[in-house]
Amino acid sequence: MALIASSSKPKPRLHLTYHRLHQSSKADATFVPIDWLKSPNMAMRLAARDQLLAMGPAAREKLLQLFKSGSVFEQARALAVLHAIPKTGKADTLAALQASDPRLREAALKLLSEDTSSEFIVEGNGETSAPLLDIDKLETLAKDVDAGVRRELLMSLRRVPTQDVEEILKQCVSTWDGQDRFYLEAIRAAVRNREADFLSSLFTELCEKALSTGWDDGLVAMPPFFPIGSNDAFLRPGDQLPPANIASSLMGLAWGLGRAEAVPAIATILMKNQSESIEQAAIIALASIDAIQAGELLVTLYEDPKTSPESRIQVLKAFAARADGRWQTLLNSDDFHGVIRTALRDDGLSGDAIRLIVTSKLDLFVDALLELVEDSDRNEQSRAAALAALGKLRHQPIKAIAMRLLNQAKQNRDTGAVSKSALEALGAIAGVQPLVDIVQDEEMPIALRQRAIQLASSTFEGAQSLMELYLKGALPDDLASEFTFLVHNHSDRKVQQLAARKMPKDSDAKQKIFDYNDLLALQGNIARGRELFEQHKEAVCSRCHRATGEGNLVGPNLASIGTKYGAKELLYHIQYPNAAINYNFVSSSLLMSDGSIVTGLVLDRNSGVITLGLANGETTKVEEEDVEEEKTQTISLMPSGLINNFTPQQVADLVEYLVSLRQGDAVRQ
Repeated sequence: MALIASSSKPKPRLHLTYHRLHQSSKADATFVPIDWLKSPNMAMRLAARDQLLAMGPAAREKLLQLFKSGSVFEQARALAVLHAIPKTGKADTLAALQASDPRLREAALKLLSEDTSSEFIVEGNGETSAPLLDIDKLETLAKDVDAGVRRELLMSLRRVPTQDVEEILKQCVSTWDGQDRFYLEAIRAAVRNREADFLSSLFTELCEKALSTGWDDGLVAMPPFFPIGSNDAFLRPGDQLPPANIASSLMGLAWGLGRAEAVPAIATILMKNQSESIEQAAIIALASIDAIQAGELLVTLYEDPKTSPESRIQVLKAFAARADGRWQTLLNSDDFHGVIRTALRDDGLSGDAIRLIVTSKLDLFVDALLELVEDSDRNEQSRAAALAALGKLRHQPIKAIAMRLLNQAKQNRDTGAVSKSALEALGAIAGVQPLVDIVQDEEMPIALRQRAIQLASSTFEGAQSLMELYLKGALPDDLASEFTFLVHNHSDRKVQQLAARKMPKDSDAKQKIFDYNDLLALQGNIARGRELFEQHKEAVCSRCHRATGEGNLVGPNLASIGTKYGAKELLYHIQYPNAAINYNFVSSSLLMSDGSIVTGLVLDRNSGVITLGLANGETTKVEEEDVEEEKTQTISLMPSGLINNFTPQQVADLVEYLVSLRQGDAVRQ
């Protein structure tokens, strides 16, 4: 909170009060303006300021007395008036730089820097002279114990010529704690646009200091730093931020400045580094630098055998973020293409490599993607990603391949990731009509027809075609219910209006349809939502999900679900859990030798015993030798219709609670 106001003029809404006070002070012979300067009323303080300035040097002694004996807020107000007194103002403000309270030192700096509102005085010849700051008086503040004072110093020097303040700037930069984003922003304002020689010297000195000091291999604070990088505005009780060290601070500074001069220092640090956290911080920093040297260093890092798999993934993501042309020369180089080819051969990296191919529109990898699609020995997720990518790249031959894979899926009752990606590729190449045809194909597995509805209804044309089928009664109940939800909650207002006219929400007798726009008008309550999550007699979500470290894990952990989905997506997945089943939570049906069927999530296989998680949150064990047949299920263990009996307010409360689940977004653990 600022201790002083930057303007001496009353705001319009204070004008009448200010005018009355001003007149009454003139009429009262006993009036002492210094007393009104202590008032919490802004109009009284402004009137007092004008009276004191009208007194000229005669008011100085009273102001100095208040500056010595008043509260810190009163001292700051006195200082603001002292500063405005001609001849003595600047000297009194300079003296305040030695005040014991750092807030007063900061206020004094702010007042002094206001003398250079245009930063430079323009002389008659049009040239600029040095700013109105006594640089020699500010040198001690560069070592001030208070970060706020140093931050204000950086802001006050942001346009002072480098040769006048080089050492002050370096001192202020070197005292950044490696965590404070606000301090880093002050460094950015003061340093980012300075000469290349200065930046090179700065990073060289920081690098030498890091090498002489060393750093550990523990978790460190990384860009974008707290609190700006968090979904929360402030730290929460009990949050523990990762520490910083001299190497991580250098990476953070490189990220903040985005200058090519940081690249040699980063390269030197990486040569001596043993910490995966520093490695990943370096990747983030390099991705923020436009210069091609940063991309070249990322290629070198990727090819280094010591680089961790997680860091290689981050490198690929960094390149994907740079697919806007700033590293275009590098993206067309043989070295970069070698990185992609290597990644495509690794199932752990291929997904990010494929996304990079799509974002960079690298058509030369079409053959490699086709080969991956047809390789049945490869991971299904990698094949599916390659298939979807070929559709996004508009590779026309993929239409025939997608149709072949879908026909195989029909015959084999296969609803895996490859089959669903075939739908996505088909829609991208051939439009919505083939998807509508698949929806009508009764021999196609229901899970693929469901996915076809999701894809086709995303456009107005597809939604209109499916609506005609709905009105003819050509959609099965499960598909009709989901389609009703999709069109009533569509992002296209025209689709919503069409649905409201042709298929009212209450026309679906099987499942209650909740309209997101209706829920949006209600104020969801997190506490009530948590109670519903944990205790509702029908839903009891906590039987299968964890949200706060408690509960079972038959379903996905929801501790950070609010960072993955928004309110509308959460509402959809609550109503239609079969729409997107995480491959880690695909259930299995076991046909037992006695003819019974047990369905659940396989939690463990050990010593001939299979442990299953059931839909009610409980677990059961079966002997593997008693299992006649095991089949993967295409529907979720979570039943549909769990919230059919909820009121709109209860649904709003539950969704509000789920949106609030963002554990780990501010604090990495």
